[in-house]
Amino acid sequence: MKLVGEIEAVWPECRLCVCCDLTKKYELMLRGSCNQVLTALSENPNVEKGEYCLVVEVPPCEKAAAPERTELTPEMFLLSRMMEGEELDQAGDAALEAGYPRNGVKRAKIAVKRRFDL
Repeated sequence: MKLVGEIEAVWPECRLCVCCDLTKKYELMLRGSCNQVLTALSENPNVEKGEYCLVVEVPPCEKAAAPERTELTPEMFLLSRMMEGEELDQAGDAALEAGYPRNGVKRAKIAVKRRFDL
């Protein structure tokens, strides 16, 4: 539920599908706006149980001008490069080339690996 709430804060107009326990007897699929899915999840007493899969329809956006490097934390720099298709190690090398401190890049890579189970 926390992730759906965070998605709603960023993209309130997006639609999503939350699936629980796919291929099992008590399979559950919730589709709709973030608010609708969040409401349905909050009404489910077993929401903390099971394995979830989330599909998000992110609205298209215009490409924003690249922010200055000083505005991005090392973690955000790595994630932005990974969103462009780079691997974590490639993004780390790019962060070092962009002038981020080696220790900061190493900590950021560890944090990203932990957060996304890489």
